[in-house]
Amino acid sequence: MTARALLVVPPLFKYNAGPLLGPALLQAAARSHGHSCSILDLNALWIQKNGTSNIIKMRPKPMFQGDHNKPEDNKLSEIQRQWDTQLLATLTLKHDPHQPRGLLLRRPQYGFLDHEEIHQAAVNLADSSFGVWARDQLLQRGCRQMDLVGLSLLHAGQVIPAAAISMLARKLWPEATIAWGGPHISGLGHAIGQDLPQRRVLADVFVQGHAEETFVGLLDHVSSSTISKKCHVEPVIQARRGKFQLLPLVFENLECYSRPITLPAQSSLGCAYGKCAFCTYPSMEGTPIQLGLEATLGPVVQQALQLDGCTGISLKDSLVTTKRLLDIAGFIRGQVQWSACTKLGQRLAYTDTLMKLREGGLVTLEIGLESLLLETQRRIGKVQKQALFEEFVANVSEVDDLSIVVNYMTGFPWEDAVEAQQKLQEVQAILDFHLGRTGELPRAKVEHNAFELERLAPMALNPAKYGINEERLRLWPWASVVEQF
Repeated sequence: MTARALLVVPPLFKYNAGPLLGPALLQAAARSHGHSCSILDLNALWIQKNGTSNIIKMRPKPMFQGDHNKPEDNKLSEIQRQWDTQLLATLTLKHDPHQPRGLLLRRPQYGFLDHEEIHQAAVNLADSSFGVWARDQLLQRGCRQMDLVGLSLLHAGQVIPAAAISMLARKLWPEATIAWGGPHISGLGHAIGQDLPQRRVLADVFVQGHAEETFVGLLDHVSSSTISKKCHVEPVIQARRGKFQLLPLVFENLECYSRPITLPAQSSLGCAYGKCAFCTYPSMEGTPIQLGLEATLGPVVQQALQLDGCTGISLKDSLVTTKRLLDIAGFIRGQVQWSACTKLGQRLAYTDTLMKLREGGLVTLEIGLESLLLETQRRIGKVQKQALFEEFVANVSEVDDLSIVVNYMTGFPWEDAVEAQQKLQEVQAILDFHLGRTGELPRAKVEHNAFELERLAPMALNPAKYGINEERLRLWPWASVVEQF
């Protein structure tokens, strides 16, 4: 029998340059096994509804592509501010409601809330104007009878809206199984198996990890059950990666994304480096494996070539090695533009390597630099010499139309704040000197992040080793980040 599934992406994160890879992979897997599956990207639709529809057809070609393909104006930031205000209004706080707005806002953004607060906020959001709009969207995209409604969460800020959407879906389709998955659910680790009665008020099942095979299994189950489809389903499923199915992706409903559109693709699973003490990729994704380029990139390249107003492809691999970058460049052969994320290495810094990558279509390269402070590099397990970074940036300046994004992090517990800020400014100065000279559009930018302690990171397993006071740590049931107070 055929099951009917609807995959929903809740608001809000500041990205609407193209469809998301995770839901597309699940949809492809479902359809390959004869099931019906649609995707409802409420995040993109909400952004479109609240301010970017007037620039969707007019936005110029971006300097930075991939995950950093965002409009240069402040439209997305304003939408984020409006959403934050609406989310704050849903909260009935039991803990010092007179805190500054910035501190209060951290609570829904990071999930620093208990079960009762999450539930009440979701009820309030479902009853708001957002709830009316979301219900209409569910009705338009769903069928009269749905068997499964899945919600994909990327971060903790989506928990309240996901809960509100689940409440709406239960009223529309009382017999449907509600399933939550995505990176945030995976990032909660074993915590998702705790307090199950309170969690199952929001969803029937929680799926962790790469879930294509598991998703098909759920659909097979709900399509074959004749009574009480929600029975005999484990509340928490650790997805088996198994044999990754290399299925052609077909991206639909592209009218809700800003132009030019970026299509996602993935050529590997897991992080090829996997040694950073602050990172959760190894615990969430397991042993890295490479996938066939013909099967993973081929169909996406063809769609990009046929799509009017497509800026290219964004590789969602955790980290692409220099050799793999060259393999991808050789496969794509400059037919479309693409972006990827990597780390520094001597071979990457060579001008001839950068030239080959650009000739193969690479236009934006994201570099996981993290820090140029030697002590920080040693502690987090990611040593990359400043001289190599400077050589790399200088050589990028010799390659036309190649932009870079440098990921940099400050706020590690052992760092001197002044010294860390000075080194960050030094990184910016290096980029400005080589890639942002007067009269030109800069071809580089720093993506500055503040350190956050993640539940599944090695640093969380032994906080004292990294100068973290365990007595000042607090775990919240829906937060992947550990609160430090």
